[in-house]
Formats: sequence, C-alpha cells, structure tokens
Amino acid sequence: MKFSMLMGRIIGISIVVVCLVVPSLLAQDLENYSPLRSSGIIPKHITRLASDKYREAKRNIDLNQRLSDYKAEDRFYMESTFLMDEFLLSGKVIFNDPLSEYINKVADVLFAKDDSLKGKLKIYTIKSPSVNAFATDDGIILVTMGLLAQLENEAQLAFILAHEGIHFKKKHSVDIFVEQARIEKGQGTYGRTSIKEKIIAKSHYSKDMELEADKMGMELFLETNYSIKVLNGVCDVLQYSYLPFDDLKFERSFFETEDLVFPETYYLEEVAGIQGDDDDDDSRSTHPNIRKRRQIIKKRIEKLDNEGKKKFIVSEKEFIRIRDISRFELSNMYLVNREYALCVYNSYMLLKKYPDNRYLDKMMVKALYGLVKYRNGGILETVHDSYKSIEGNSQQLYHFIKKLKAKELNVVALRFAWNAMQRHPEDEAIKKHTNELFKELVFEAKLTPDYFFDKSRQELMVVEKIDTVADSEENMEVLSKYEKIRRKKVVKEIKGEEYFLKYAMVDLMNDTDFIDAFENQMDDYEKDQEENSEDYSVIREKRREKRLERKIIRKKGKALGIEKIVLVDPMYRVIDQRRHTEVSYLVSEISQMNYIEQLGRNADRTKLEVSILNTNKLKVSDIEKFNDHAILNEWLSELLDHDGDNMELTIGNQEQVKYLTEKYNTKYFGWTGVISIRSSKGPEAFWFLVGGIVTLYLFPYALYKF
Repeated sequence: MKFSMLMGRIIGISIVVVCLVVPSLLAQDLENYSPLRSSGIIPKHITRLASDKYREAKRNIDLNQRLSDYKAEDRFYMESTFLMDEFLLSGKVIFNDPLSEYINKVADVLFAKDDSLKGKLKIYTIKSPSVNAFATDDGIILVTMGLLAQLENEAQLAFILAHEGIHFKKKHSVDIFVEQARIEKGQGTYGRTSIKEKIIAKSHYSKDMELEADKMGMELFLETNYSIKVLNGVCDVLQYSYLPFDDLKFERSFFETEDLVFPETYYLEEVAGIQGDDDDDDSRSTHPNIRKRRQIIKKRIEKLDNEGKKKFIVSEKEFIRIRDISRFELSNMYLVNREYALCVYNSYMLLKKYPDNRYLDKMMVKALYGLVKYRNGGILETVHDSYKSIEGNSQQLYHFIKKLKAKELNVVALRFAWNAMQRHPEDEAIKKHTNELFKELVFEAKLTPDYFFDKSRQELMVVEKIDTVADSEENMEVLSKYEKIRRKKVVKEIKGEEYFLKYAMVDLMNDTDFIDAFENQMDDYEKDQEENSEDYSVIREKRREKRLERKIIRKKGKALGIEKIVLVDPMYRVIDQRRHTEVSYLVSEISQMNYIEQLGRNADRTKLEVSILNTNKLKVSDIEKFNDHAILNEWLSELLDHDGDNMELTIGNQEQVKYLTEKYNTKYFGWTGVISIRSSKGPEAFWFLVGGIVTLYLFPYALYKF
C-alpha cells in the first residue's frame, strides 16, 4: 500500500503573530477524551538532523552500478529523507501512545521468526482519516488512524503489517524510484516510448511491487497462528475505505423533538446503495485493483486448514479499545479538515455506544457551528459535499443539511449545543461555541424570542380555541374585519406545516437561563446596531484617523506592543531552479540554523523577548516542545483553510492551547521564513523575507486576536 499525503504546503514567506486563548487539556479517557499526543522519550532517529540521516543512507548505494542509477538513488535518499523528516516533525506522527504500542505488539508476533525484520522496524501512528499504511526505505512503518478505525480484527492488522514489512525488506521504494527515473529518461527498453506508454510502464512496475508484497507478505503471515479466514475482509476494508467506519441509519429523531418536526421533503425516502467497485481500471494506477488481490489471496489459502488459528493473539479487548480511540480521533480529524458532515455522522455513530459522551458532544457542537458559519457566509458548498455523491446511510444526513435553510440550521445547531451545555456545564469549549451559535442566531439569522412559540401546537390550539365551536363560521361572523385577519393569521401559523420552526424552542422558551442568554444576545445586537448608525461626520473622522494611522505605519512601522513572542519553527528554503532537484536540502538546513541564530540576535537588539520552538534542535527529552509544536501546527492548518475562504471562526482545537499561552507567558505566536531562489533564466539569485505582522497566507492581514 502506498500512503499518499501532502507533505506540506507553500505558505508564503511571512511572519504571523497570533493571540491564543484556550481551556485546559483534557484527561486521557473516553468520557473526558482529548486527542492523542506523543509521550515519553522522542525516538532518537526523529531528533537527528536530516542531513546526518541522508549521509548514512547514502552509504548503502552501490558504487558499481551505472552512473544514472547511482544519481537516481542518491536523489531518492536525499528527497525522501528530508521530506520524511519534515513529516515526522509535523505533529501528524505520534509515538509512545496506546495505538502505536499495540501495533508494535502485533508486529512482534508477526515478525518473530524473521531475523531480517524482527526488531528492525520503527512503527508509529499517523493522525489521518485516510485508510492506509506505508513503509519507508529505512524501516519506518506508518499506520493511519483511519485504517485502525476500519479494521475488524487483529489478524487483519497483522496481514497489512506483513505487506509493509516486505516493502521494507525488498527495498521497493528505492527500486520504484530508480526504475521510474529510467522510464522518465527513456533509458534502455524505454527509449522510444510515448508519454502514455511511460505512464503505463511506471504503473505496471509499481503494481508488480505491490503484488510481490502481497504474495511474500502472505507467506510471512501464514507462519503465524493468525486466522486466514479474515484475509478476504482486508480486501473489504480497502474496497470500502471511502465510507465511514460503519453504516448506521441516521434517525430523524436525533435532531427532532416532539414539537420540532421537519417536513418530509427534508428526508430521502431511500438512500443510495453502496457500490464499491472492486474491478476498476488499474492500468494507470500504482496499485492492482481489489479483485486481483482477492483472487491471489483466495488461490493461496483455499486448501489451507484454519483449525486452531485465531483472529486475536495479543488482545481482543485491547484491539477494540484502540479501534474505538481511532474512531474518536476521526471526529477531531474531520473537524480540522472541515469535513463537518462526516464529523457529525462519525460522532453520531459513536454516541450510540457512548451516549452523552462529553468529547463526542463537543465534536458535534463544533461541527454544527462550522456548518452554521459557512451556511451564513453563503459558501456551505465549500465544506459540504453534494448528497448525490454520497453512498449509504450517511447520505440522509448530507441531504438533511443541504435542505436546511440558514435559520433552520442555526436553530438545530443551537438546540443541540444548549442541551450539550446542560449535560456538561463545566466544559468551557461547549459553552463558548454555544454562545457563538446564539450570536449567529441573533446577528445573522435575525431571530428574536418573539419568533418562537412557548407552547406546543396542541396547547396553542386549545388556547386559541381552534377547531372548536368558538371557531365556527357563525362565531367568525361577529368578528370585525381586523379580528378576522388576525384570526386567520394565528390559525395559519399554528396549524401550517411551513411554520414548523416556530415550535423549535417550545421547551427552551420556558427555561429562564435560555431566555436570559437570548436577551443578552439581543442587547449586544442592539448595541451593535447603535454603533453602526453613527452619523456620517463621525464615520468620516474615524476613516481620516485610520488613513493617518496607516500613513505613519508605512513610514515608521508599527510597534507590536508586546513584550514576548514565540516563533514557531522558523523556515529557510533554498531553491535552485537550474537543478533537477530544485530544493537544495543540505544548504537549506544550514541556512535555517543560521537564520534562527540571527533571529535571536535581532530580538536582543529590539529588547523583545523571543522563545523559538525549533524542531531541528530537539533533544530526546523535549517531548513537551514536540507536542506544543503539534498543537500549534494543527491550529494553524485549520486557520489557513478558513482564511483562504475569508471566513473567521473559532478554531476547533482552541481549548487545547490555552496552556501554551500560560506556559510561555505570552498570547503571541509567530511564524517566519525565507525562500532563496536562483532562477533558471540567469545567474541572479533572489531571496524573499516578509517582515511585520502579517499572516502566513502571503501578505495582506494583520493581528489575530481571539
């Protein structure tokens, strides 16, 4: 299997100063769950400089091979070492955690009889919802949480590890890279091939490696006492990897109440069936299709005896726990990726097993908040896939969200958030998001307490004497024209299905705390309206002052007004467009270290206290710094995604980083970097450094405060 991942993003050469305010980290149990972080001692190979790891790997290159192959292999070790190093330090990879520890126990059972693999592998978990695993040339096996969440048993995990172990043992990643370099250059038998033929040749060679890993991995697996009957299930896991971890019916009662009932048109009569084609065209794919892999497995095991074989050798109980943890993690990963409907559905399924779970309720509240913000912003489609593209029971939820009008989605989200806050009154994140949803209801949806009924439909019909003798035509005749108009309007609102939303808060409109919160938001809204209605002369004077302020800033710069800042992993990248490998990795590493030292000297001159989180200088004992960096990276990743769509939201992991502001005694964190480029069109070298207070997304913004 090949894990496809964007190793990073070009985020511009800039500095970001941000203010972070968040609640404390949560305890590590499923009721008070918080996303996993690494623990203990950082593995030594992670703290080593990438340049040292590259030079060590380079010693494995055969000096007697043809020069072009030598260069290709050298380029492979250079690129893969530095990119993998960047990935290992990104915070996406975790170690010394329950998941990685369990996977390593399974690996110990699996590789016990193979001296070339036993004790030679370093196995970690990746925070990714993708269903995958991959092995590197230097013996690192990475398993995604998305894969762990989908597995049915331990034996399936063992087979996947066997497959990846063979990739390492046979050095497939190096072989594929070198062979593809030959194909690209048209060497040997590839000399007269077309572009299409080259693509197919690359695909064919890669598929050969995958099939070899399947076959040899199978032999390794058969040496163990794991059940062979689970192997067809591995193919199922891969075939249906695009689906959620289960396919549970989405009950309309989850968001409805006795009084709030949505129109039938908001629900599909029947959801789309699950297709999951296992015989897709793989002529240009790096992997053989699932059907071919099924056939190989079936042929090899059809005559074998499964008696005494087990689905679990290490521990069934531990497997179920790490799978549940992975599924809990999925909710947070979907949230960070802005896949809000997936977060809702994933949390919904888990709440079936863990009702009223604080973490899951919080994930649900945050996802609904995200949907509300994007719906109110008029760009819901940015974060919400078309329900027509969804298969299985989750399609019902996608359709429901799409059908909801903005104010209806606001109401659904606030109702859930308010009830979650009652269940978990101590949770500051739920409280904050509930308050934000109240603000959206008042400021954006323009709904007031008067809009909602405080009695059920049946109660109102009794109060208004609808469908009674008093409501007869004879009694209507004695009413004045205006009384008749009012009467018809009241009857229509009470009985009309199109007014279903007015019944959404019947229970809450009799809750004094809810009413107080509603009225507080109304007060804030009225103050906001008053401020926006200042007379033109005042507005004009404020604009003049702003122009003057900008003019002064252009001439003299702007004082930060802060005493301390934390710089997060300052970046320096040297690019030479004249070379095949444009990034000069070795020069970049040295330049980065020099740049960080220069930042420290500059800070001393400005009397600004600066702390630098530098992952290139981590010691094995620096686990806190490693995790701090991971938290900030996750925060920044989501911020940039929102910023790219011109959206301002409370970031999903906001409560996880409050302790960083206390730990470092500052609310300000910055990202800065330099890119040096030597153009292929001439001898000139260009370098770019953007100073000042701007965001990572190229240039125009200022200071973020939360």
